[in-house]
This record gives sequence, C-alpha cells and structure tokens, in this order.
Amino acid sequence: MKYSEVGFRAFYHHFCCVEMTDEMREIMVKDKWSGAKSAQFVLVYGYMDKVAGFTLEVLGACRQNPTDHLFVFKEPNNDVRYFLRAEVINDLEAYYFEESKRTKYREKYAHKLEVLEKYKGSNALQQSRNLGFLDASRHPYYIDDVEVYFTKENMNPEKCWVRIMDIVDHTFIGELLNEPTQDFSKHMGDTIAFYVHENEDKSVICIANMNEPKRPTAEDLADGKILEYAIERFNKDRTEMNMYNVLSILRDSTVWVPCNVIMNDEDQADMEKMIEDAKGNLDALKGKQMTTKGEVRLIPDILRNDKDELFFPVFSSEEAMGEYGDHFSKIARDLLDVLPLARNNEQKPSGIIVNAFTNPFFLPKELFSILESMNSQLKDPENLMN
Repeated sequence: MKYSEVGFRAFYHHFCCVEMTDEMREIMVKDKWSGAKSAQFVLVYGYMDKVAGFTLEVLGACRQNPTDHLFVFKEPNNDVRYFLRAEVINDLEAYYFEESKRTKYREKYAHKLEVLEKYKGSNALQQSRNLGFLDASRHPYYIDDVEVYFTKENMNPEKCWVRIMDIVDHTFIGELLNEPTQDFSKHMGDTIAFYVHENEDKSVICIANMNEPKRPTAEDLADGKILEYAIERFNKDRTEMNMYNVLSILRDSTVWVPCNVIMNDEDQADMEKMIEDAKGNLDALKGKQMTTKGEVRLIPDILRNDKDELFFPVFSSEEAMGEYGDHFSKIARDLLDVLPLARNNEQKPSGIIVNAFTNPFFLPKELFSILESMNSQLKDPENLMN
C-alpha cells in the first residue's frame, strides 16, 4: 500500500513498515540506529501534528527475511527522535500490521510512544478524525483541515479551508484558514460553524450557511416569544442554520434567572416570625414590608437530572418558569451577563438550559465563548435602514 493510495487512516495510530530511502538510511546511520546500514524498511507510528501535518514517528530499522518474508525489528534509539512527514512517504511502499501485533510493539517501543501523547488533541478532534464521511473534504496531510462551501443568497458558492476545533450538537466549529474572495462577512482567523450535507449521489460536502437571519429590535425580543419559536424550530429540525438562529437571538436576549434568597441569621429569624404571626395565612403577608439588617444575596438555582448532570437554568420569560418559579425570587439579566455566572458557578454546571420544563434548549459551556464572540444582530430602532 501507499499513503497516496489509502490516505492517513492505515497509518493513524497504527504501526507500519515503510520502505527505507537513501536519505533515511544516511540519517539513521549517522545517528547510530541499530541495523540501519542493512535495513530495508523503517518501523513507524502515525500521528497528527496540527502545526506540521500528518507525521510518522520512526521507531526503529527493520528488514524482511527473503525466505519467510517476516519482518525483523531492531532496537530503537531512545536518545534521538526521527520523524517523517506524510508527503515524504507519500509514494513509498508500506506494510500495515494487524491489531494482534500491536500490544507487542507498544511494549517494545513504549519510550518512543510516550512522546506522542501531547499530540492527541481534544476528544472532539479525535472524534472528527474518525468520521470517514469527511475524508473526501480533508486535506491529504493536514487532516483536521477540510474544504467548506460558503453559501450566501445572490452569491456563488466558494470553497474555503477550515480547521476543525470542536463538534457541538452535530455542528462543526472551526477556524477559517484563508480569506474568501467574496464578501461573506467572515475573514481569515474567524470562527465559523458548518455542517455536512449529503448530495443525491450520496457524496458528502461541508457547508457553511452565511445568510444572515432577519434582524429584530430589542423590543421584539422583550417577551421571549421569538426565542421560544427559534428553539422550537431547532428542536424539530436540528440544522446548522436553525442552531445559529437560536444562538444569535440568545446573544441579544434578556432571560429570567431563578434565585434563592440568602439572609443572615437575624433577618432570617425576622422573616420566620412574620410567617409565624400570619398563622398559615400567607395572603396576609401580601403588601407587608421588611427591612433587612444585613446583606441579602441572590444565589442562582442549579438543576440536576437523573444522571446527576448539573445545569444552570434560565427562562425566556417570567411566565415560562411556571409553578417552578413560585419557589424562587426572579431576576432579569442579559444573557451575556449570565454566561460568567454559569461559567464560574461553584457547582460547575455543564452549561445553561433554557426553558427546562417546556421546550428546552441546552447551551453547553463549550459554546459560551462562541456566543460571546458573536456580533449583535439587533436592528437599531432609530435607523430602520440598518
């Protein structure tokens, strides 16, 4: 097999033998690798260096017996590192070793493999490298870079290179690597969201929809109805565009946060006495005022599901809380002001849940920075041409 024929998968986190070139031999003999002078192959292990591209760590020299064609491996040189970039071995013959032999090799070359731990990348990146349907769009050597079609109304589709950073709810998040030739309001270095699309012939391409959603005013968003509709539409059809629409509305929305009131002991005692004096008639407390002597703190509530996952709840309106809201004080805050409250909460919730008891939308912590980097989509009511 050759890298040019099979791509990175046969080499990624696998042991392979690659035919030795004169240049390889010269380097390995100079660095005193065992058996390098008479070797026919080098044993390599493939990994991804996100800066330099797909790379093969050289583990040792090896030769093939002419009678039984079995490979004989020499000891590694643990004093030096030697690695090959994918383009160097692109058209060289290589042999792939099955799973049954890997444990033996991992033990023998453990010192060499330990060095590669730092190149693993995030869980999302490792997951994306396992997605075979992306292979047609990948760069042959920089396997985290994919070609993405930018689309926008009244403009021609344009292919751009995007480096995958994360995967959130079936949506890919990446960094734009080149400057588009058309005005998509995105520039090199910007973070974009894209998704995969299957064509009629079953081929798969990556698409970033650059059409801007209609721009509401702050007054349009005030009652939470637009946000609720956007969430409902996303929950029915989880496309990248519907996801982006929810995020853009959330970014500009005011949400309601349920909070527990925390008083000092003296104020708490005064409150309990007022309730006791009412003799169970809580309606009698309506209109009564109480002056606190100490600081009153409002602590946001945290929800826990049956899997012991924690969530920071917010609501599109006060009414959306339903009966749950009767047990809390409620404060209205801009969503952007709520993000640091959720991010720094000592209970470490996994993210924000919007309208948890009706038509919920989960905003994971990993998307907080994306939301904060988005521009406001609000229309200026004094400039309706905006």
